[in-house]
Amino acid sequence: LEVIKQKAHSLKGSSANIGIFELANFFENLEKEAIDKNWLGIGEAISEITGRFKQIKMVIEKHYENGKEKSNG
Repeated sequence: LEVIKQKAHSLKGSSANIGIFELANFFENLEKEAIDKNWLGIGEAISEITGRFKQIKMVIEKHYENGKEKSNG
């Protein structure tokens, strides 16, 4: 649980630093669930983070592909 708490705290800060505040909030929730030793809450938080991360990844990939298309003419 301590490792989950530490990683969640670190990722919360990293997410906030790059402006993805919604993801930072999910990591904050994960950190709180780890502090509370709430395994069900940890599982739910990880599911939320995974879903949101997939959405963010798709947006980044789409943005990257659009940028490549524009640079290629």
